Amino acid sequence: MSEKNKIIAGWVAFLFVVFHLSAIFIFAAPYQFGWQPAKRFVNPYVTPLFQQDWSMFAPCPYVEGKLRVKIIYEDETTDWFYPNDNAKKWHRYLRFSHHGDLVILETNLMHFVYMDMVELGIEIGEPIPEHLISIYKDTRSWNLIRKYVYGVSKNRSEREPIQIKVIAELHNVITDKSGELELPTFKW
Repeated sequence: MSEKNKIIAGWVAFLFVVFHLSAIFIFAAPYQFGWQPAKRFVNPYVTPLFQQDWSMFAPCPYVEGKLRVKIIYEDETTDWFYPNDNAKKWHRYLRFSHHGDLVILETNLMHFVYMDMVELGIEIGEPIPEHLISIYKDTRSWNLIRKYVYGVSKNRSEREPIQIKVIAELHNVITDKSGELELPTFKW
């Protein structure tokens, strides 16, 4: 590269750095200190690079809900119960304990149930159609809930469960529609 081209490249790099830093400064300046025409000019440049949306890190869930479980052992059947009610209660008092992980686990399970329902065209409050049950048993939510309720059953008793019935109680926070989805029975 010739000496002249090096000088031109150096000036271009210098001007880019000056523009870049000035654009960031103008963008980040409080409203009352920034010159608004300059902000409008640098906004298309800075926004795609530096604008963050918290939903990227913690998306707002579409659904809230909880699981209701009934475990059938060889010699006993439990009543319907909510496996995470105790964890939610303790999480209010012990914010940095494992109880928060259990609460998040159930929230994530509800998210996966809802996303699988959307993918299969099932509305909240509708049963899973017979022709979709085998397809539903291949979904992520089915497999995650299967592992979860098996762990819940082993936590309650050392015995092997014969089957576990699960009902997902869902509430769509956007449409305000609520309902239940009875999942196909888990069998061992």
